[in-house]
Amino acid sequence: MTTTYKSATLGISLMMVVGTATAGTILQNPLFQACAASPATCTRLDMTRNQLTGVIPSEIAALTSVRYLWFGDNQLTGTIPYELSTLTTLTQMSVYGNRLTSTIPSELAALTRLSTIHFDNNQLTGSIPTEMAVLTAVSHMDYHHNLLTGTIPRELAVLTLLTYLNVHGNRITGTIPSELAALTRLTRHFYVCDNPGLCGDIPAGVTPSSAYSIYCTSSTRGTMLGTECPSFAPSGSPSFSPTTSVPTSFATGSPTANGSDPTPLKDNWFR
Repeated sequence: MTTTYKSATLGISLMMVVGTATAGTILQNPLFQACAASPATCTRLDMTRNQLTGVIPSEIAALTSVRYLWFGDNQLTGTIPYELSTLTTLTQMSVYGNRLTSTIPSELAALTRLSTIHFDNNQLTGSIPTEMAVLTAVSHMDYHHNLLTGTIPRELAVLTLLTYLNVHGNRITGTIPSELAALTRLTRHFYVCDNPGLCGDIPAGVTPSSAYSIYCTSSTRGTMLGTECPSFAPSGSPSFSPTTSVPTSFATGSPTANGSDPTPLKDNWFR
């Protein structure tokens, strides 16, 4: 379904493309084609549960006005294209529930308006890029049920709007950074269970959450939290303070949270 509405502030017609179309690739899908035909006015592309196959094409980068990009619950394979980093108006990005196998492109740190990231339930590898610390408008990061390795970046401690961080069901190692205690809004939704290499004491002021759906009945389940880390286990990324300046190579301005954005949407929890 294509919906066109008039913007009182911009004085132009904006388009939202949402609904269910025929199965196939993204480029073949009528929903994408409708958006691609009017890239200057297409602000939302919702292709959730469209039985999509193939890859996420780099042609998505031509949708220069898109704010909400949702490809969840499909059968997409391959990578998260680094070309998406040119979509500087993007505030929500959802690719959960696919078969993506790439690393998370550090170039996505250019998307400084992002408030919501759903990369969960794929087969993503590598580590969570420390460059994501420049995304200061982010309130919701979901990486659960992937194949991610490395440590929880202590650099994320500068994301003061963060209210939800989910890394459970990966291969993350090392300790929970004590710097995350600075995230005072992250009090109920910080999920770390089922990372067998996660170890060490839980830092004061940091409270991993439990009772996450049916998966985490204990905040420490499937981890070594509360026990001494093996001598070979990493203890975290290099020394960092929440007051340390984050990298600016990707930043193009000083983003703020957009209070007009809709609530993060996904499955029955968010939709």
